[in-house]
Order: sequence, then C-alpha cells, then structure tokens
Amino acid sequence: MNTEKAPVDWPVQQIAAQAGTTCRTLRHHHTIGLLTPSRTASNGYLHYNQAALVRLQRILLLRELGLGLPAIAAVLSAETSVPDALRRHVAWWGLDTTQKQAWKDSVASLNNDWITASTSGVTPDSPQAQELARRYVQWLRSIPGTLATAPGGDVRSYVLGLAEMYVADGRFGANYGRAGGAGLVRGALVIFAERGL
Repeated sequence: MNTEKAPVDWPVQQIAAQAGTTCRTLRHHHTIGLLTPSRTASNGYLHYNQAALVRLQRILLLRELGLGLPAIAAVLSAETSVPDALRRHVAWWGLDTTQKQAWKDSVASLNNDWITASTSGVTPDSPQAQELARRYVQWLRSIPGTLATAPGGDVRSYVLGLAEMYVADGRFGANYGRAGGAGLVRGALVIFAERGL
C-alpha cells in the first residue's frame, strides 16, 4: 500500500484571490506558457502547487517593477534554480519605494522613447535608435536573473532572441507602437548587437 501523500495544490480561484490577481490573468499566463498549473481538475479548474506559487511570486514581482510579459518570460527562462530565484526575489524586495518607482519610470521612459522614435520615422541605424538600443541593453543588465546579468552569460544571443520575439508576436510589439515600433526595436538591437556585443 502506498502511504505517500499526494502533493498539495490549490485551485485557481484561491490562488488568484490570495495573490491579488484574477483567474483570467492566471489562465492567460498558462496559455502563453508563463505559469503552468500543476494539474487541471475534472471540472476544468487549474490547480497550482508550491513550485508554481514560487514562480507566480516572481512573475508578480517583475510585473510590479514594470516588466512586460516577454521580459518576464526571459528572466524566468534564464534562472537555473529555485534558490537563485528566491535570492533575487529577496534582493528586489529590498528596493525601497523610491528605488522601485525610479526603476518603473526608467522602463516607461524607454518604452515611450521607442514609440516616439518609431512614429518619427527614425531608422534602426540612426544615432537616436542606437542610443535607445544601448539604453535597452543597459536596462536588461539591471534585471537580476537574465542572461544579461549572469556571469559568462551570452548577452548577444539573449538580446538577439528578444529582438526577434518582439516582431514574431504582435502582443509584444504592442508595447512599442505596434508592428512598426517592434520592427524598429528589432532592427536597432540587431545592429547594436552586431557592432558591440
């Protein structure tokens, strides 16, 4: 007779309520592969175990700091272990309110500057676009847990992969003023990476 206990998990409604989010958001995270439930019950409800809750904490923290879903996915895919993730999580919660707001403001400013450049007809190889690419890479290097901050991480491949993702999926391009903006971001990052990463 097997005396092993089944892993504990909780239904999506309970997790959403406790995390201060919605069931719809958690389902969306599941749909895009950002947060996989531990199981789906016979009634169709998603359930999450302890490991999923740790991942959800990271998602919510990074979202609170202003990261979009593509950047969050990139951060989480670069993590090698739960202890590393938790150390980074604690370090980020160590930011005071002013530091968090400054970080959010810098992300918003960068996104707005990309949109302005796109609507102004800036080309990817222009000095203005290359300065935005430099700021973007600097921003990536400020996110704990990405390949841009990992010792020996392949920053060039990481940047190029993100650049392609922005044009491959229209949801991500929306952050930069739709397809034209995403194309500018991609082009500028590719040139920047080829020149200096």
